[in-house]
Amino acid sequence: MQRLRTLPLITIVLAALLLAACGGENEQGVSLEAANQRPTATPLPTAAPTVSAEDKIDALSGQFLLMRGHRYVLFDLATGEIRPFAQDMPAYSPLQLTTDRTRGAFVAFPNYGVVDIPARTATLIENRASDPQGISISPDGRWLIALTGTLSTRLTLLAADGSGPHSVAAGGGAIFTWAWTVDGRFVWWRTDQADSVPQVFDPATDSSAPLHDATTPVTVTFPRAVSPDGTRSAAVPIVPAYLTDPAECFDSYVGLLQAPFTLENFDSQGETIWTEPGLVASSPQWLDDDRLLFVKVGTGSCGTVTGDAAREVMLLDLSSPGASPMALVGPLGNADDVNDRTQLLARQYSHLYSVSPDGRYVAWIAGSLAEDESLLNVTSVADGTTRTALRITRAQAADSTEFIESLLLRQVVWLE
Repeated sequence: MQRLRTLPLITIVLAALLLAACGGENEQGVSLEAANQRPTATPLPTAAPTVSAEDKIDALSGQFLLMRGHRYVLFDLATGEIRPFAQDMPAYSPLQLTTDRTRGAFVAFPNYGVVDIPARTATLIENRASDPQGISISPDGRWLIALTGTLSTRLTLLAADGSGPHSVAAGGGAIFTWAWTVDGRFVWWRTDQADSVPQVFDPATDSSAPLHDATTPVTVTFPRAVSPDGTRSAAVPIVPAYLTDPAECFDSYVGLLQAPFTLENFDSQGETIWTEPGLVASSPQWLDDDRLLFVKVGTGSCGTVTGDAAREVMLLDLSSPGASPMALVGPLGNADDVNDRTQLLARQYSHLYSVSPDGRYVAWIAGSLAEDESLLNVTSVADGTTRTALRITRAQAADSTEFIESLLLRQVVWLE
């Protein structure tokens, strides 16, 4: 099996979890408007099947978790109502979700926030270490994995209920990679050391022991995406923005790995399903077991897009051998938002679009500072029709700082 030509997965994850710059938090005197207009820039699929009355996009209902500025809010699609959520926890990284999307974690600088999706509650977890670099959550939602420090990086394990923490490892210039075994054990190793052996950490003894069996089954998490039936993992790697060595360059591709996933094939490319010359792409999400979405940033060389970035969400039907992806929505995200370092540095866009629970619609963030607006759009996968569910404009803020720090949309999670 061909090995990845990319940097270690955790290098991309680390960049994706970098903190956004701090700013103002004043939200007084702000009113938001729900809209029901269809942007003309949204590309339509080549086929437009007949849509029944109950599938009409204007009659949709649903609830979303939105990162608005540096705060999360709940948004009701049918009524346009916006309610505060975790307002005492400033968000400085996108919410990282568990496999079943029931729990999530984010950096609430200088601490962490844990979200219980079904209960619609959030808990503040104290950070007892130095400044956080990023946070992720175990597939079962029981543990948080935190990276802290500047000159020296520390890997810490915290229980999602706030107990702990457990100091796992630390080192100057260390690059840590981790995985979870299917029976819930935390496995870590250093990718900056060629002879690093995977270690299993035991919270009961606060110690690690070597794991020499590379066939140990593991779960696969961000930035890969596992199909709903758990049988396939999709990777769409991208050259990080900070990479300067031409020898490390590659064209993005859609790679599929079949389950079971093991330490042996953890960073394997698997089977390349799609690529094209100069492809720059990332951020896979599954629509269902056979259809995969990913973000095509554009085409170019060494990950640098030639011309204007497309930032299109592409739909690839894996049930049709040899099928080419088609553009479903775009351009995605507030591309000139300097606070969205996940987008700018790690070039990850998964936080900017979300699939409905039934797989029939895609919610996505659009707009730009240059256009003085930030949009939440909902697009029908069946026929490509788009409804602008929420429009936020510069005119609704007291000044540009309030617009950027308190109103700009930075993540969407479709809850129900």
